Amino acid sequence: MKKTLLVPTDFSNNSMAAAKYASKLAIERDYSIHLIHYYTTASSSFPSEELSKEFENSAILKADLTILEFEKKLQEEFPSVHYTHRTSRGLLKENLPLEARKEGYEAIVMGTKGLADRKSELWGSNTSSIASRSPIPVLAIPGYYNVFKTGRIALLTNFKEEELHTLNEFIDTFGEINALDLIHVYQENEQEAAVIQKIEAWKSRIFQQLPIESINYYIDKEQKDKEDLDTVPEVIHKLVEQHAPDIVLITKSRKSFFKRLFYPSVSKAVVLDINKPSYFSKVSL
Repeated sequence: MKKTLLVPTDFSNNSMAAAKYASKLAIERDYSIHLIHYYTTASSSFPSEELSKEFENSAILKADLTILEFEKKLQEEFPSVHYTHRTSRGLLKENLPLEARKEGYEAIVMGTKGLADRKSELWGSNTSSIASRSPIPVLAIPGYYNVFKTGRIALLTNFKEEELHTLNEFIDTFGEINALDLIHVYQENEQEAAVIQKIEAWKSRIFQQLPIESINYYIDKEQKDKEDLDTVPEVIHKLVEQHAPDIVLITKSRKSFFKRLFYPSVSKAVVLDINKPSYFSKVSL
């Protein structure tokens, strides 16, 4: 049975970019695509006292017509891809993880911006919420991203066993990894030589267990005396910008680390903001 990519859409240009990325992956890996749109009556401009069953039905009709047009545009550009679609009333971050539990889905592919074109709408809320609850991998595509490349893959690493599962899951979805970059952020009180020793050992372990042709690594430390480099997300952002991998892999098995990436501290509102596709593993928290 052909596997399916689950692609939520709000009909924005950003969600179209994510759907096109998913379509290119579908062609490469022979997947089908299921488009899904969630709507709420609360998102309308009508006062709550005017909402009625009649309005709800009209909203359904509008959503159904719009998703048909959305699918048509994709089908014209990617005629070899098999698309299906559905609209449903509800909240995206509550209902999408439930939909993903159904048999046959390989991964969720979604944009990091919506109609409002604000990163915080997804990076600070929907992406972290959906990725932390999804039973399948989540691939988050930056707004307007139009490049499909899988030549260089980066893995955020803390030398944990679960990261091997993340790599295996990614290989199952995308195919073999040719070049892997390990990205590690260490604390100021750690010695760089000791960190390099750890990452070399971890590199050897990955070579032993997975069919990867080459592995490089990039390390840096939190720098508490520099405002723009005093958190893990900021250092990761710098390393990704410098080395420009095609996709960044994030293992969500360590809740504390995952929260450090996505939930701002009391003193500083910083969340992970990567301008590259980001792949979140399905490993349980």
